[in-house]
Amino acid sequence: MTLLLTGAACGGSATSPAAGGLKVLVPVQGALLDPTQASIQSLGILLLGLEPLQRLRPDGSLRPNLATEVEQPDPRTFVYTIRSGVRFWDGTPLTADDVVHSFNLHAAKGSKSINASLWASVSNVAKTGEDEVTVELAEPDPQFPYVVAQTGIVSKAFYEKHKGNVGTPAVMNMGTGPYEFASFKPSSETVLRANPEYWGDKPAHDEVTARTVGDDSTRLLAVQSGEFDGIFNVPLNQLRSYAGLEGFEQAEAPDYAVYKFNFDTSKAPWDDIHLRRAVTLAINRADLIKGPLGGKATPAPTLVPADVMTTLAATDEVSRLYQRLESDLQFDMKVAKQEMARSSVPDGVSVTVPVTGSDPNLSAIAQTAAQSLAEIGVELKIQEVDDNTYYDAVYFKHTTDGFTLDNFGATSPDPANLPLYCLLSANGLPDGSGVNIAEYSDPQVDNALQRSQRLGTEDPKRGALLLDALESAAKDIPYVPIAHPNVYAVGNSKLDLSHFSTFWWLTDWTRLGSS
Repeated sequence: MTLLLTGAACGGSATSPAAGGLKVLVPVQGALLDPTQASIQSLGILLLGLEPLQRLRPDGSLRPNLATEVEQPDPRTFVYTIRSGVRFWDGTPLTADDVVHSFNLHAAKGSKSINASLWASVSNVAKTGEDEVTVELAEPDPQFPYVVAQTGIVSKAFYEKHKGNVGTPAVMNMGTGPYEFASFKPSSETVLRANPEYWGDKPAHDEVTARTVGDDSTRLLAVQSGEFDGIFNVPLNQLRSYAGLEGFEQAEAPDYAVYKFNFDTSKAPWDDIHLRRAVTLAINRADLIKGPLGGKATPAPTLVPADVMTTLAATDEVSRLYQRLESDLQFDMKVAKQEMARSSVPDGVSVTVPVTGSDPNLSAIAQTAAQSLAEIGVELKIQEVDDNTYYDAVYFKHTTDGFTLDNFGATSPDPANLPLYCLLSANGLPDGSGVNIAEYSDPQVDNALQRSQRLGTEDPKRGALLLDALESAAKDIPYVPIAHPNVYAVGNSKLDLSHFSTFWWLTDWTRLGSS
């Protein structure tokens, strides 16, 4: 029997919440306060109220939270001991039934959760004791513990009472966390108030306000004026403006994410590899990094940053492959025009590319790339849309013209995270989550990724299989990887950023320095 984690989180202290509230700008919020409709950074708000069984530590390990103990008797089984004495905000006790319900919101057959793909390896979730829940996997999944760490636990009774209305401004949601939802404006603002009966350390603030603002000037003024105490994921084009703010400190971390152009290989004319190769070679990635990204990023030869991949694969092997992949992405307008002439659209093509204001880098990258792509007859019509429209079109429904741009962030520190999302055919539509934006499907790549999942978390063979998958996929050009950005946050004395990382949203970021 392997004990993954045990022990209790810090017990409740007698200290009261800090006087006054914390107000922070965040990059994105969901349309509903519902864990089935939020992912990655938008979970940063939900997880303050709807706590997970385990919490991510700043060093990337997991600590106990609503689960006091997690046992893994075999590679396919996880047994969770649920913390006793925890109550929801309405005073009802947390039970194993609530945990089973919370997990099955994503894992049950036919789930409409946007996170359902994260639970694809789960074959059964069951209450196996008064305070025990057992999860059985169809096959080993090294990333599953991180899935649990981003899954908020909700009240089963609350969901049954408010069917269809959970997450709306009128109903909101019911959790056990240090902060309780006080008000909610979809995709815009969430206000939370301290839970005085919280089972653990008392909340650090009596109120927390998280707001999402799409306009650069409005964002900057909100922090500059002192109205807000900080901002997560500072737009790279505004770093200099924030760096000089008196009374604020800036934190920087490498981002396990990739800016990339995506080709929907199931749609004409993007199913033509000559067109894909022409576009790839006509994009000057160095200009994009220097200009729109302000030099605060590194070239991306593939989906996974090198420093992430070397945690699993040999450094020399990673270096050799990444150098080869980088050479295939070098800007070459002459060869790009030759490939365009060989394509199914030698006279050119016009395509609408959606971008969202919550990440202003998208628009800047698209506008810069449009200039060089015009030289080979590819016209980009850049259309700014709201977050929900963007996510639906690009990720969940694939209703675009087939050529898109995004910044895809990992949901765990595991090197397999992005390859599994972006390259595994099971993550395409209609049966998958849609995060395989390219609708890419290759049996060799699928086989390598699936085999890697059956191995132990730190097995070096996993690294070799992931490198094989990345190399094979690159030959088909489903994506044009642009850059791995750095991620930045700015805060005053109320926002401790001493342990800031790209996965801030998986922590209790209201006390980031000690979470």
